Amino acid sequence: MMEEKALLAPDGPVTQEDLPEFYRLGSDLCVVRDSKKRDVYNVTTPTSCSCPAGQKPGEPCRHSRIFFQAEEVKAEDKAVA
Repeated sequence: MMEEKALLAPDGPVTQEDLPEFYRLGSDLCVVRDSKKRDVYNVTTPTSCSCPAGQKPGEPCRHSRIFFQAEEVKAEDKAVA
């Protein structure tokens, strides 16, 4: 007979407090934790990001600049243009 196991803790779900700043998923893709919302991540590439600043045309957002080399970001922008 299988032993029954509770899917949730008796007090309900628990939010993880020590989430990492980012996860590198490949050479040109990472997810970066939002600075204001501890449990929200933005999908970031050298030329785009899912954060609000990444939705504006023009310069790449700070996530793209921080997590990818500036030369790589500029080269990707020129290739797209």
